[in-house]
Amino acid sequence: MQVFRLYFKLIRKVFPSLAIYLGIFLVLAIGFTFLGSDSEQAAFSQEGIKLTIINRDGPSAVVDGLAEHLGTSNTLVELPDDIETLQDAIYYRNVSYILIVPDGFSQGFSQGENMTLDKISIPDTTEGMYADTLTNQYLATAQLYQKALHDPDRAVQATLEDLQAQTPVSLQSTSLAGEETAGYIFYFKFLAYVLLGMVILGLSTIMMHFNQPNLRQRNQCSPLTLRSINLQLAMGNGIFTLACWMLLTLAGLILYKGALLQSGLLGLLSLNALVFSVVCAAIGFLIGIFVRNATVQSAISNVLTLGMSFICGVFVPRSVMSSSVLAVSKFLPAYWYVDALENIAGLTRIDTASLQPIFQALGIQLAFAAAIFSIGLLLSRQKQISR
Repeated sequence: MQVFRLYFKLIRKVFPSLAIYLGIFLVLAIGFTFLGSDSEQAAFSQEGIKLTIINRDGPSAVVDGLAEHLGTSNTLVELPDDIETLQDAIYYRNVSYILIVPDGFSQGFSQGENMTLDKISIPDTTEGMYADTLTNQYLATAQLYQKALHDPDRAVQATLEDLQAQTPVSLQSTSLAGEETAGYIFYFKFLAYVLLGMVILGLSTIMMHFNQPNLRQRNQCSPLTLRSINLQLAMGNGIFTLACWMLLTLAGLILYKGALLQSGLLGLLSLNALVFSVVCAAIGFLIGIFVRNATVQSAISNVLTLGMSFICGVFVPRSVMSSSVLAVSKFLPAYWYVDALENIAGLTRIDTASLQPIFQALGIQLAFAAAIFSIGLLLSRQKQISR
């Protein structure tokens, strides 16, 4: 097993580079874990805005009711009725919305007329739309009660009672991943980048050393057969790839052990990572076949790892990518790793129909691995014949 022992002696030379990938990834994963544990999961809270009501109509029940309704969930800011002051308040964002009650509003309301209010707001903002919604909600309800009761005071009271009713809001996850989806799913998504970096760098470095002319000639002069050398080399590649996968999966299990085990998705997530590890091994094998320079190797490795991570959905969500970018990324194996991962995260039940797209993505990854390995073996064979 001389080749096998030599393999792991060479691994020690690239260990510092591999440790950089692993260390940075684990630091980020641990940091996001603690940040995620401190934040509220699946929480909803209503937020208000700063607004001002300028009453040019005088005291009335309908205007007082409107102020009470808007002040329930917002902050009322008092400002003088001066156009420059109001414009400055909007410009400097001291308030987001100014509602102006025109003269004669209360009288028209008591007579059942459809009255409108003037406003000053920042154009096309959610704050303005939110205030418009609250105002229109109050006016529409109050006008209905006024037409029915013909009494402004009773109409305002009934309107406020109706609008004070609140419906409790709770956000529930329909996937098996549950509330911790952003935790371990995030971990396994970024796992693709680390696997690409570690496995490609490690395997390509080993293959480069074994393909050096001096070492190759020494191996050919040894009593070992070519088949034995290739078998030991394949065993080393397999053990190294499996070790990277096990190390990163174990780290994820340690970080998210409770939620990950309870979700029941550990098997599928680990299987997806294992299949992608095979793809990374194939890419590293291919690079090591035709690359002879460490600088070129580093450049190719960085371009592949960062390129696939960006356009395949590891760093950037696929939902914000254009259709043309997604069309190109489908020709890369990392796309199907992320596709399988997102399908796993969205599982609501375990059955044949739900698992079909997951295993389809796994199958495509294995097809990529087989194709890349075949190309690498073909190139290796042609180089041996040319020598």
